[in-house]
Amino acid sequence: KDYPEALKALEKCLAIGREIDDPHTYAFVNYRLGSIELARDRPAQAAERFDAALPGFQQAENAQLQFLSQIGRARSLARQPMKERKNRSATTNDDAG
Repeated sequence: KDYPEALKALEKCLAIGREIDDPHTYAFVNYRLGSIELARDRPAQAAERFDAALPGFQQAENAQLQFLSQIGRARSLARQPMKERKNRSATTNDDAG
């Protein structure tokens, strides 16, 4: 699998999504980047990408991709060492409050 080439292409797509101010493109590209990071066994980076995808899918009312992003996020959090999960949970709770 040529992850470096895929990442390079998706980063270009992400830049285009930002440039044209298209939240759905930005969300979808982040979702795909999260999937690749998970496949590369980089769960913390994957969770960040899935988190970045959710607002765009929510804005577009794309329930299916919101659900898939949540599943990806859950899978990535489950693969992180317990210490990282606790730190991430504390940060997320601080942001919510």
